[in-house]
Amino acid sequence: MNEQAIPDLPDDLDYERGRVSARFGVVAAAGYQPLPDVLLFHQSELGLTSEELNVALHILAHWYAPDRLPFPSAKTIARRMGVGERTVERYLTSLRKKGFLVKYRHPKGARRRKGHDLSPLIERLKPLAHQRLEERRQRLREADRIGG
Repeated sequence: MNEQAIPDLPDDLDYERGRVSARFGVVAAAGYQPLPDVLLFHQSELGLTSEELNVALHILAHWYAPDRLPFPSAKTIARRMGVGERTVERYLTSLRKKGFLVKYRHPKGARRRKGHDLSPLIERLKPLAHQRLEERRQRLREADRIGG
């Protein structure tokens, strides 16, 4: 299959239907993750280093369902980033100390024993999202006032 060929996908994964697919084409068929703009646009204001953000993005890439915590290991993230496992552990510790994530341990006997709870990150992003939405509303009101 050449790079432009369209892979066979179930209807609910048909990557040609959405805006993401319109921009990325076949690249989106390999998988993509939703990423709130406020996380990127306010990285500095949040006090996230590039490395911490990179680690957080790797965790977010594994968050498939709201009620199922992502659980990529430090070893997996380190391999993908091209750094040592201990380096990733330091970034994870820093993210926890800064209040962006919580290490979660499932009860004994659970299939998965560990996970990363991202709810603190989401809570930190909410005020920034509200601010961004209000700024958008203000721009629309201003445009209506000028145009109408």
